[in-house]
Amino acid sequence: MRNPLLARLAAGCRAKLRHLKADRRGNVMMILGFALLPMVFATGFGIDYNRAMKLKTRMNAAADAAALAAVNVKMMQQPDSAAVAAARAMFNAQVTGLQGMVYDPTNPNNPTVQIVSTGGSTPGGP
Repeated sequence: MRNPLLARLAAGCRAKLRHLKADRRGNVMMILGFALLPMVFATGFGIDYNRAMKLKTRMNAAADAAALAAVNVKMMQQPDSAAVAAARAMFNAQVTGLQGMVYDPTNPNNPTVQIVSTGGSTPGGP
């Protein structure tokens, strides 16, 4: 046995869908409404990706500077541990000040980097 209330609701929904399918007014607004969510998502993704790439570039530059600090003439005459310590100190000094991320160098073999929101400012700041 079918429930008469559900049958009337289903028939009403089918009739409404047929009416919406046949109606050609306002199609641009419907398309815009459906496209708005992916457009907002894509814009936000693009902004986040740009911020992450800027931070990555700055971290790569800091790693390059740290490597150069460890292989200068003065460091080449000292033990390897002094060069490693100089490279870590140089990297930590340059990366710690970057805006948009939290850098935790407490474990030197596996430092923790976390990207955080800066409230609209650009990473690295002016």
